[in-house]
Amino acid sequence: MSHEYQKILVAYDGSSDSMKAIRQAESLAKAHHASLIVVYVHDQNTKTKATMNSEPVFSHGASMMHNTTNYVPYVQFGDFNPTANKESIGSEAQKLLGEVATKISDDIKEVHYETLVGDPAKTLVQYAEDQDMDLIVLGNRGISGLRQLVMGSVSNKVANESNIPVLIAK
Repeated sequence: MSHEYQKILVAYDGSSDSMKAIRQAESLAKAHHASLIVVYVHDQNTKTKATMNSEPVFSHGASMMHNTTNYVPYVQFGDFNPTANKESIGSEAQKLLGEVATKISDDIKEVHYETLVGDPAKTLVQYAEDQDMDLIVLGNRGISGLRQLVMGSVSNKVANESNIPVLIAK
């Protein structure tokens, strides 16, 4: 294969379709000796926006327990004030990412976990481009927050808006 994947982004939200995406991304990561970046996107429209910044907020770093730097695209680097909202997003994300971390194969050279906040499609595309990902892997449908998210629409948006190849796991 002429194109080597170095960095593969996979979106995970706890749904069975996003688990299929994890499995697809895993096998590609193994085949290409690539890093896997597992991303949970908290859709800020599903719950109160209270004190959240309207820009997508990228919580940055390989450790999901100790993310200290938050990156607001094209605006500034630095911490934003911890809020109850941030705490609840953090614990929801930590729970899901903690669960999936136990299911990911040890054969993958490097796995990072990220929590992003914002519109799922825009935020994933933005993050993938900012971080120079080589491939985005998504489930066909998923669940976001307490409401059913028609992941098909997120997948379609990502596929349409991304300049990076997108694989939709079925």
